[in-house]
Amino acid sequence: MMTPNTDRTIFSRPKDWERFNAKFQTQAVAFDLWDYINPKDRVAWPTQPKEPSYANYPKKLGRGTRTSSSITVGGEEEPVDLNKTPTNTMEMTQIGRSAYIQDWNHYTHKSREYTEHRKNVKSMTD
Repeated sequence: MMTPNTDRTIFSRPKDWERFNAKFQTQAVAFDLWDYINPKDRVAWPTQPKEPSYANYPKKLGRGTRTSSSITVGGEEEPVDLNKTPTNTMEMTQIGRSAYIQDWNHYTHKSREYTEHRKNVKSMTD
């Protein structure tokens, strides 16, 4: 557990502001936050990533389902259920499952980055 920063700066003359600014910028750089608060060239703050939804991927055609389309995978056609969405990855087409896994990996990477960023913001403001 990190201890809060109890260092206090008293501003009694203009040079104190320069010292504060230098200390603040050093902390912001150390916590990888300077790019987001640099008044000369700001980068947009990270947003919390959204988990991929099963509904955004094609469902493979189940037995007895009539309304369908097909997609081609490696030279073979794979029937797609146009009326329903998958409720898990096993109900997805091969292409859908592959796309979902790729999107999930991207989501977990971005989620870790976002969590780390939030920890850094908290550490800097404590």
